[in-house]
Amino acid sequence: MTQSKEVFLLLAEKNEMKLFFLRSAFVLILFWVSCKPADTLEEALDEPENVHNLDLSYQNLDALPDDFTNLTDIETLNLSGNKFTSIPPEIFRLVNLKSLNLSRNQINSIPDDILKLKNLEHLSLASNPLDTFPVVLTQLTSLTHLNIAHSLLRNLPETIGNLQNLQDLNLAWNDIQSLPNTFFNLKALKLVRLYRNPIPILKHSEIRKTLPETEFRFSVILTEDTANFYLNKGAQLQALNKNDEAIFFYTKAIIEDPDLAFAYRNRGIARQSNGNIDAALRDYNRALKLDAKLPVVHYNKGLIMYAQGKQDSACIYWNNAEKLGLKQAIQTIKLYCK
Repeated sequence: MTQSKEVFLLLAEKNEMKLFFLRSAFVLILFWVSCKPADTLEEALDEPENVHNLDLSYQNLDALPDDFTNLTDIETLNLSGNKFTSIPPEIFRLVNLKSLNLSRNQINSIPDDILKLKNLEHLSLASNPLDTFPVVLTQLTSLTHLNIAHSLLRNLPETIGNLQNLQDLNLAWNDIQSLPNTFFNLKALKLVRLYRNPIPILKHSEIRKTLPETEFRFSVILTEDTANFYLNKGAQLQALNKNDEAIFFYTKAIIEDPDLAFAYRNRGIARQSNGNIDAALRDYNRALKLDAKLPVVHYNKGLIMYAQGKQDSACIYWNNAEKLGLKQAIQTIKLYCK
């Protein structure tokens, strides 16, 4: 082969590679456009065929528009932190839905229509006034993750054993005293959160033995091993400006109850006081993920953002704090926000 032919072939290979990367980039852009979550309900309804993920959390919603049912391709829907007293009926038309977050609303019952969501895998009903476990949920055999923490449950139905695909079950912060025998048929379970339920400590090891491949998380009620004991001890020390010791006890509280938002909030404040800003931010972010209505966390995050030269972000957090009732934020906004 002559040198000119070698050069020609080399250029051809390079051009082919360029075309390959251009095609790949184009495919990635199309994938991102089709999968990115819509920012507002109006935006989602403008192009319903392009919406697969929709986050409408903390929008003060108590109903959905009729044309919400046009979102036929939606797979992930977050309606947490709103004002729903029942599940909006429009949701039951979303047959492709795989993940539904209805936590932190005022829902007190679950209708049979939820069985229309045959592809539903992730369901969160945490922090709703449910005083009985919705038996209809035990017919949603597609469920792999179920969260009904921070509710008013006292027992579980015998039919819970039907949820053979369930892998992650969060029942923390309820009033459950025992588990039905059928519960131990849930062989796919990997993690069960049962802390802050009055299950006798002597039952803990027995439960663990029955499902040895499952991780159970308990806490002991009204003893020095509880998360609240460590939380209160940390608060006492923090009031005395003993931040290092307070952080130690807040950490123990978090180990006992990983979903205790107040422990992350208080540990973040202590770390911020010690000048450990990165660690404080991690705690604040976790606290807000668990409970977005913590005004002091919003305010302190604003202080950190402002110190980092991020004034716009700081003002957003201060406005959040003001909306949540923190009067201190009003003067801060007047001074530093346009």
